[in-house]
Amino acid sequence: MGRRRKELQRVKTQYDADFVRGVERIGDLAESLIDWLRVKCFAKRGRYKNSLKLVREATAEDLKAAANRWLAGRRLHSGSASLPSYR
Repeated sequence: MGRRRKELQRVKTQYDADFVRGVERIGDLAESLIDWLRVKCFAKRGRYKNSLKLVREATAEDLKAAANRWLAGRRLHSGSASLPSYR
């Protein structure tokens, strides 16, 4: 497995883990769980499965194509600031 594949698999696993942690964090607060699920799962029954499926089936090429679509024609600004020395 190449480095790109390992990194993509790591990101997919992280996405799934974040989803599960979100559900677990809610605990047994039913009202909060319902509100969270409405937001996280796009307010439609089973919609979260489609979201998870898209992430699980994504390839490096899919991610690159999406990035190119989002970034095409946009001006990006990058900057940095020096931190003071604390010695």
